[in-house]
Amino acid sequence: MDNFLFAPADPMVNLLKKHDILSPLERLYTRENSDAFALIHFREPAGESELECPENWSFEASGLMAQQSACPSIPSRTKSIEENTVPSWLWQRMATTRDRTRETRVQQIFHRLIGSATYAGWKKGVFTHEHEARIFYDELCYLFAQRFVALEPRLLAATGLGWAYGIEKKPSKPTAPASSLPFESSDITGETGALDIRNASIDSILGGETEPQKKWRRFLAKGMKSGALALHFKDIVADWNATPPAAPLAALDLLAFRREDGAIDSDRLRHAVRLLAMLLDLQGERRGGAIAIGFNNLAPLLMSLALPYDSDAGRATTAALAAIVTAESIAASARLAARLGPSLDFAANRETILRTLRNRRRAAWGDRNDYEKISVLPTPLSLDPGTDLGLIAAARRSWDEALELARQHGLRRADTDLSPVPALAFFMESTAFGIAPMPALIVARTEDGEVFRHDIHSSVLEGLVKLNYDAQERALIIAHIAGAGTLAHAPGIDHAALRRHGFTDETLATIENYLPYVNDIRLVFTPWILGEDFCRDVLKIPAAKRRDPRFDLLHHLGFSAAVIEAANKFCYGHGTARGAKALQPQHATIFAPAHEIQADARIRMAASVQSFVTGDVGMCLQLAEANAEEAERLLLDAWRQGIKSLTIEFVTEEKPQARATAKTSSVRAAKKAPTAPPLSSYATSLRSTLRGKPKAQGKLVSLKKPVAGKSTRPGKA
Repeated sequence: MDNFLFAPADPMVNLLKKHDILSPLERLYTRENSDAFALIHFREPAGESELECPENWSFEASGLMAQQSACPSIPSRTKSIEENTVPSWLWQRMATTRDRTRETRVQQIFHRLIGSATYAGWKKGVFTHEHEARIFYDELCYLFAQRFVALEPRLLAATGLGWAYGIEKKPSKPTAPASSLPFESSDITGETGALDIRNASIDSILGGETEPQKKWRRFLAKGMKSGALALHFKDIVADWNATPPAAPLAALDLLAFRREDGAIDSDRLRHAVRLLAMLLDLQGERRGGAIAIGFNNLAPLLMSLALPYDSDAGRATTAALAAIVTAESIAASARLAARLGPSLDFAANRETILRTLRNRRRAAWGDRNDYEKISVLPTPLSLDPGTDLGLIAAARRSWDEALELARQHGLRRADTDLSPVPALAFFMESTAFGIAPMPALIVARTEDGEVFRHDIHSSVLEGLVKLNYDAQERALIIAHIAGAGTLAHAPGIDHAALRRHGFTDETLATIENYLPYVNDIRLVFTPWILGEDFCRDVLKIPAAKRRDPRFDLLHHLGFSAAVIEAANKFCYGHGTARGAKALQPQHATIFAPAHEIQADARIRMAASVQSFVTGDVGMCLQLAEANAEEAERLLLDAWRQGIKSLTIEFVTEEKPQARATAKTSSVRAAKKAPTAPPLSSYATSLRSTLRGKPKAQGKLVSLKKPVAGKSTRPGKA
């Protein structure tokens, strides 16, 4: 068939329907009787390593989906297996030939993922009418295609193959977060700088008891030696009936749920969480185990709202978002339990689970003392100045409803976990994982899968607009952060200075053409860019130096390191808003990247959401040096604030990197690296990323703005 979804004349009523506890699903993104992908432009794949995908996907995202999610061997022709009690567009399919082909479109992947779940829901009586099943299918197709939500790529590889192609294959399990460390099961006996610890043991340590202090010092010493410390607070975990730390199966992009006025659209967020929780539950029947939902791009969202990461308003906003995600997951699970029955785990632990939910609701309503069987009081959601009161109200309504539904009908499964999953964040092209701060204000975006260019993150501009800076002030601030992008008027190495060394208009144009695609001017001043003839005949550079990958051409021309650094700052900026003359000093913290955020601020942020996260927050701090006293202070402070676990890694102190490098995607966290590495690495980077002349002023498509317009044909079943 030409489209994945088509409209039969008479919508079907499900004869297996249960009572109508499942409140009606709404259409917020799609149109009735219309192709789910109709409002999205798709681009053809550039090669076999890519898929047909929406135009706003990067080549890296398309390649990752092709590599990890697309099925490499499917029947070239299939036919429907008729079922009289199932709508025809949900019929399973089977192969009619032994000829094989491969999945070439993301639409095929999303169709089998969501279609198989819709089929399972229909068979179980989850959907009472066909239009409900259609809304579920259409809305999720749109959310996934726009990457407002995403599922771990490798889980997609085997999901729905039996329903779509008659292929039976077990899905692979998601990997645990790279930063997690195994915890010891015994108390204060960690052998690798990782241990479980109870409140009584911490009290003994703080009380000065000799034997516990000896074990504690031994634990710290082992962590110093191994380079990492991990502490798991067993009583806090038990108080909240917490699930074991696990990588989330799915995630939401928080930036996708902003209205045009910049405010957070809580209705659309709740809608997306509900659909995603239903999808994971219906698919989870075949995978087994718990489901989990996390989110990304918190830090850019706060920046766009002009809220400092380290502020009461920033933490309250984050807590409200986490509360909504968890509450809506719980509510969706309860609604499904009303139709399909609660899980065995809920039946066996009903009172413990409901007590935990009551405590989470109390935290949502700002209670500071009135908790049931809690040994360390949590950080509640509070009404702080600058916080969106509508968002707080939505979080509290969500928890009122979730608790009542769970009390009446029980739960199936619903977890939230904010541990970072690099593969998932990379596919979503998220700038910041989970609740982590913004790694950098300047990101690298690829063009045509070949070259890249640096660009200031859109959240910076949105934050400046929110603060009412005028166009001229915004331009000055952005120039301070990201630079002028030219050497025309750079201090010391401007066009006039270069002309005195023999540079022509043509050579200067070549330099200017390449500047947007590197992050240090020395990458452009090389024989590979300027040309062998120019370097030999005009600059008189000896052959041996031209072939030397460590050769510094600017230094050879007599420019000092200080002059080169000043020109770099002029061209590429400082990577920070601090020091920008047009920026009011009190606003600098709003645009603070990760290396300006203190460890204490990250702990406070984790504590603000921990009450609303059923799993872990994936809190991993990096200290520049192995300081046992500072590590001890942070670990104990995390315990006092009610965090379930904390990992501290010790890294070599280096100058923070201001922007992502040539081979680094914008979704990766900024790493610590020298501003000017050896020229040999420059040469390697240059040869691998700048093949030929890049396209000047290439068009950058916003990674998160929906691409509207006429779609290509979704494909054949």
